[in-house]
Amino acid sequence: MGQRPDLAGRRRRGAGDLSVRIDMVLGTFPRTPSGGALVVYQYASALAARGHEVRVWHVEPRPSALEAGRRLVRNVASGGLRSRIRWTRLHPEVRLERVRSAADLDLVDADVVVPTFWTTVRPTLGRVSARQRVVHFVQADETTLGPPDEVEAIYHLPCPKIAVAPRLRDRLVAFGVAPGDVSIVTNGVDLPLFPPGPATAQRPRRVTFLAGDVPVKGLEVAADVVRRVGECRADVRWSAFGPGRRPRGLPACVEYTRSVPQDRLAPDFYHRAAVFLCTSHAEGWGLPALEAMACGTPVVSTRNGGVDNFAVDGDTALLRPAGDAAALADAVLELLDDPDRAAAIASRALVVGRAHAVHESAGRFEAALLGSPVPDHEGLR
Repeated sequence: MGQRPDLAGRRRRGAGDLSVRIDMVLGTFPRTPSGGALVVYQYASALAARGHEVRVWHVEPRPSALEAGRRLVRNVASGGLRSRIRWTRLHPEVRLERVRSAADLDLVDADVVVPTFWTTVRPTLGRVSARQRVVHFVQADETTLGPPDEVEAIYHLPCPKIAVAPRLRDRLVAFGVAPGDVSIVTNGVDLPLFPPGPATAQRPRRVTFLAGDVPVKGLEVAADVVRRVGECRADVRWSAFGPGRRPRGLPACVEYTRSVPQDRLAPDFYHRAAVFLCTSHAEGWGLPALEAMACGTPVVSTRNGGVDNFAVDGDTALLRPAGDAAALADAVLELLDDPDRAAAIASRALVVGRAHAVHESAGRFEAALLGSPVPDHEGLR
């Protein structure tokens, strides 16, 4: 199931190019912003724009009767499944499907099937034939997101993988995956949505960050950084965004906004911040930090395995050990108190951020799906 897809009879979409049928499988339906789902939707849209027939399947267990009633009302009021995803843009030719169990997946017409989380791999393999190509899209070390033994067993199943970063590819190889079975396709930024912002000297003394309520995002560390910086500089303002309700433990001085659409992140957060803070304990890639860099916003981040792939400490960002709130707070203060250093880091970060365009990543993703050689990305450190 790792062979190149049989393209006999497929229509051509350009000089020598063929349109294939691609099914992508998500483990849930993301009603609120989700980094992993965002990347899947970005690639689905880019593949549709390139002439492929793309469906995104959402495997979501049946909700309780009360929740089902609430969702029905919302869907009728908002116009159906597609309109429920209000936080990002989708190409109009991308088809969205939702099923209650993997047994309901109808993948028979697909040439390429892309499970996008460890829980969707085995069910997908059970629903395809030998002629179809299955490619596991890996966006994080999923052993940190599920039972390690079960996830590692999934990694050993006979299908090629796409990893979003070199460090993640190395993790897969360490689990016993053959290096030749893993393609590296780094995530990219939708550059038109994240243009360069004002010069750092013109920005307010504000720090912004993603406030996720899952432990891996390090909310407790972010709260400690807020407290430590506040003890030294009372004039610093704080803002945060996240997928759901205001997380417990977020300091009262932090302005919080939920479910921010992609087209509002730059003008409302990155452009209005003197520093972007990332406190994650682990990341597969770290897209928000790269978006901030593409906006010319200086980044202070943990060394979380993701941001390390594109940011260099002291050159394009300030990187500190994961969990070290004191070091992160000192780094924030360093940038706030040294405008020239902040401007220099922002200038170099801007070049890096804008070298990671999502449309270029989509071309490499397409090549990996079709079993073609994947060009290297020269923007990696």
